[in-house]
Amino acid sequence: MRNTSVRKIVIDTTCLVASLLRDSSSREIVLCPKFEFTSSDFVIEEIMKYHSVIVERSGSSEVELNRLMGTLFERIDIVPIELHIEEFRFSREILKDIDPKDAPHLAVGMYTHADGIWTEDKHFLRQSYLKVYTTKDLIELI
Repeated sequence: MRNTSVRKIVIDTTCLVASLLRDSSSREIVLCPKFEFTSSDFVIEEIMKYHSVIVERSGSSEVELNRLMGTLFERIDIVPIELHIEEFRFSREILKDIDPKDAPHLAVGMYTHADGIWTEDKHFLRQSYLKVYTTKDLIELI
């Protein structure tokens, strides 16, 4: 049984990338035990797609970045899309006029009954299925 004082949060790709780029409040949030993070396996595809850009922008070596990714991904429960395919179809319909590329994030939130999503994307405010937390919101909860 999950500790009810811990919030289950879907992590948006941009927030995860921010935590990889520099030692910042975003990284502090990912490492904070007050939160349980979850994401669709889509986030791994996105991170790998931009891996070389992240290495360059972070100023880290590839080895350092890979080590950091390992540490951060230990804090994120990755849910394969096959497990939330029905929720994915539903979320794609919900987000079709907002941003269909964010359907995996909404879907995993529905599937895991997350308390919300951590994102800086304002368009997420146009859906009503997941509470939206910004970086500022989560820092205030720490």
